[in-house]
Amino acid sequence: MGNESYEIGSSIDDDPYEDEHVQVVHSLPYYCMELITAGASTTISKTTVTPLERIKILLQTRAEGFHLIGVYASLKKPVKNEGLRGLYKANGLVLLPVQQHFCALIPLDLVRTKYAYQVVNRHQSFVDNHRCIHSGLPAYRGIKDIFKTIYKQGGMSGLYQGVGPTLGGILPYNVLKFYSNEELKRWAPKEDQSSIALNLSSGALAALFGQTVMYPLDVVRRQMHVDILNQKGVRYRNTIEALKCIVHNQGWRQLYAGLCINYIKDVPSLAIGLTALDVVSQRLHFPQ
Repeated sequence: MGNESYEIGSSIDDDPYEDEHVQVVHSLPYYCMELITAGASTTISKTTVTPLERIKILLQTRAEGFHLIGVYASLKKPVKNEGLRGLYKANGLVLLPVQQHFCALIPLDLVRTKYAYQVVNRHQSFVDNHRCIHSGLPAYRGIKDIFKTIYKQGGMSGLYQGVGPTLGGILPYNVLKFYSNEELKRWAPKEDQSSIALNLSSGALAALFGQTVMYPLDVVRRQMHVDILNQKGVRYRNTIEALKCIVHNQGWRQLYAGLCINYIKDVPSLAIGLTALDVVSQRLHFPQ
């Protein structure tokens, strides 16, 4: 029986080197195997949609030359100036395991926004002269330089710019997401309420609904991250002031700048993540 089950789970082209690594993985506790599959699928799905996430940040922060053009033109502009690698700027920060810890998440998200906000002309000859093409400010030389600059200018508190809208949006978003998810499932026939397809679709729709309602706070957070100034020439002091200033100076539509990108990226991100989860599980012969 043991030989038969092995033959079913193996293929003609099995690589002994690969089989050795599969056996090592199978020796791990089950929760470790779950972490491997979840981590791999998350990495693949997030990396796939990173270019759209960067464009969304540029639209949210009203970067000069980006807020009046479409998504496709916005994607072309960083490629022209920074090459294809520019579309994946700061992607590593999204994938760091420490992002699961809330205290570490806020500074990392701040640094990621500042890095993604900058579009630099790679054809400039001297590194010291590199400047952001839409703000004219000196460009950061990397993630370490951003951390050092923020700390030098504002100390530890500087690393928590935008913490107000971040904290203010967590509870309402989760309430909206979970409530709408349960309501959507309740409308379905009882025999379908436990199906995987229904849970996935209702969960995706509920998440999109929560994101749509709370999206203005995300725009406020991003503008605080890149030090957008209010009409008096100073930084936004709090979330309410920022909301008022954005509506007054930029128009209420700015509160939803880049929202369409959320809709575009979330569906393929979910599909890619689930596909990657299945592929990794099958490749490593994880128990179903």
